[in-house]
Amino acid sequence: MRNSCKPLAIIALTAALLGGTAFAQNQATPTKQTPLAERVRAFDTAFFNAFNTCDLKALEGMVSSDLEFFHDLAGTSRTRETFITSVKNNVCGKFTRALLTKTFEAWTLGKEGAIYSGSHQFCHAGKTGCQGEGRFLHVLEERDGKLVLLRVVSYDHKEVTASIASR
Repeated sequence: MRNSCKPLAIIALTAALLGGTAFAQNQATPTKQTPLAERVRAFDTAFFNAFNTCDLKALEGMVSSDLEFFHDLAGTSRTRETFITSVKNNVCGKFTRALLTKTFEAWTLGKEGAIYSGSHQFCHAGKTGCQGEGRFLHVLEERDGKLVLLRVVSYDHKEVTASIASR
């Protein structure tokens, strides 16, 4: 954790443990005055709640029209429409994403938004546990008091091993 973000990360992790699902239900809960890491964690929770439940309309509202998505295995996509179509065709009903909470870190992006990163696991439908893991870096932009996903780098995808799964 970076020096100035430790207290914010502790707040974010506490909020996630105590009320992460409340944030997922109402993205408007965090306000501009909410500490950065808490707002970013709330965005991540709401975003991946929509991702995991295939709520494509909610995802559309959280993603910039000029989203750039860089993926180590699938390559690059450069529009919201391409992202939404990919989620519909490759994610819905096939797997869900679970954040490895201890890996979450957030930083400001000047007055423009935030950058956050971490690791997550992918859990395939109909199977026990999670089978894959990857790392990510997301760039969020502040638009009218709301965070919007602008850039994604998703990388280091691999199968989950016993030592990884125990984290």
